[in-house]
Amino acid sequence: MKFLSALKQRKIKPIIPLGATGQFDGRKWINIGFMVRSISSEGEKFAWEEYLLYERRLGFRWLVLSDDHWNFVEPLPPGKVASSFRGAVLEGVEFKKFQRGVACVDLVYGEFYWKVTVGEKVEVVDYIRPPKMLSCEITRTGDHPGAGEVNWSLGSYLNADEVERAFDLKDLTRPAWGNIAPNQPFRHKKIYAYWGIMTAATCLVGLFLVIIGSGKLVFSQSFACEPQNEYFSEPFELHGRHNLKIDVNAPVENSWIGVEGTLIHDDSDITQPFGMIVEHYSGIEDGERWSEGSRSATIYLSAVPSGKYRLRLAFEGAPGGIHPTVNVSLTQGVHRLRNFFVVLGVLAVIPVCVLFYHWYFERRRWEDSDYSPFHTTKKEG
Repeated sequence: MKFLSALKQRKIKPIIPLGATGQFDGRKWINIGFMVRSISSEGEKFAWEEYLLYERRLGFRWLVLSDDHWNFVEPLPPGKVASSFRGAVLEGVEFKKFQRGVACVDLVYGEFYWKVTVGEKVEVVDYIRPPKMLSCEITRTGDHPGAGEVNWSLGSYLNADEVERAFDLKDLTRPAWGNIAPNQPFRHKKIYAYWGIMTAATCLVGLFLVIIGSGKLVFSQSFACEPQNEYFSEPFELHGRHNLKIDVNAPVENSWIGVEGTLIHDDSDITQPFGMIVEHYSGIEDGERWSEGSRSATIYLSAVPSGKYRLRLAFEGAPGGIHPTVNVSLTQGVHRLRNFFVVLGVLAVIPVCVLFYHWYFERRRWEDSDYSPFHTTKKEG
């Protein structure tokens, strides 16, 4: 039937004109009705717009505009949804309860498939699983609290671009930053999958590098540690583009040895200085043995050009200490776990930022809900 009614105190012009034709999923829909409904809660009124669409084969659908967010809504057959206190289930998919209230018709234009009147009220319960929203409308009949007609519908979130293309509209208002709809999807979820793939690939590459080799020993020599003396090693060959690991071992006990070294290129003025300390202490205190330090030390140097090199070494030790023989070895092309963890850390920077934004997004989504998982108290019923 046809019904036309307008509130004199409110003049609202539909964004989508009555009679306008739009296309969704390859089918043409005509806008035959426009309605404004609202829910009042704690002294505030939350209003939204509903456009009734008609297609001769599929029947009726709704296009709902709420707080600059759009949803395409289709009716569901009775009995297809099972609801409970915590949520609702549609075809094995669980939806979370989001809000409950009494919706009132404030304004209506156009043609509807039932007699709509201003002031008409229905109980509404919404359940969400972005980008979908289940809505249950209960029209009470009689005085019995359990009596009434129950209708279910399923909404799918649309962005303003889709609505503009469908109805050839321009300059629709976009939601402000931080204005999150109940079933608005989080657009950046894919980054978690990409992060997982890249992390797995990094781990595989790291494992492969460890398996194929842990470096090549290019130099090893023992030196009689005499402070104030300088020692020069025999020449050895280094290859470019490979890092260097220098290990120093000395059987020190309750003492220390300092090593000052320089890696010298035989055919140029290239030098690479380094310094290390080997120290180890132990004893018995209150009947318990203790120890600290180590009898070995390791340092890493960046890659140097290919060629013949020598080591210049100078040692110093604790005054009056015994100066044992010191072994110095140099390994080239060592795969370091530190580099592996640095790569993993760099890969995680963007996903971690997205994760914090995702948390903020979800908190904003549930901000006006009485069933928010972020609140300690929840509404009953």
